[in-house]
Amino acid sequence: NCWWREEGYELRIDNFCSMFRFQVPAHLNVVFYQTLLLHGVYCWEGRTCFLTTAHTDEDIALVIDACKRTTHKLVDSGITLPRREERE
Repeated sequence: NCWWREEGYELRIDNFCSMFRFQVPAHLNVVFYQTLLLHGVYCWEGRTCFLTTAHTDEDIALVIDACKRTTHKLVDSGITLPRREERE
């Protein structure tokens, strides 16, 4: 979330305990999740994800990297991602 905020994008991950969910605009769902999959992260069709004690720091780093790479890939492909409003 911090990285997206710093980059100025209105994307985020909501979480509660071990559950998390990417919050992207509905019209970007398919392209976002397919691009995330291309970068090694599969989210089942219900879109709720989980972290467990079986996940390592390397697994978490892979998800973070995949989010960043997905964001860059979408932007580089000409897809307009929602931008955060500048706040004073």
